[in-house]
Amino acid sequence: MRAYMGYSRSAGRGEGAVLIFADTVREARVLAWHSVLNEMCDGEYLDVEVSWIRNSPWIFGEMLETSPHVVERPRVCSRCMTWGGSEIGEDGICDDCKEEEAICNAEEELTRKE
Repeated sequence: MRAYMGYSRSAGRGEGAVLIFADTVREARVLAWHSVLNEMCDGEYLDVEVSWIRNSPWIFGEMLETSPHVVERPRVCSRCMTWGGSEIGEDGICDDCKEEEAICNAEEELTRKE
């Protein structure tokens, strides 16, 4: 089984994307069509886009069952309000935001020393 992100092609990934667990991209697209994306896409099947989420084994922690299904509200980072880009820690913050914070803190420290 693979993880996919389903979203409206016209609205983009940032607007109401769903997490899909399916065996094929075709199956993922059909599952996306039968989810909340149907309303977002105004009933236009061609507006449903599905992208394979590669190299993200941690995303399988979001699986609700072992058969193909859609997670309409995956857990999001409390800072950037996104999912799928990097792992979200116990504190609710994704690795990307933690890395960005570390860089900002290091830059501030260098500025104070000057």
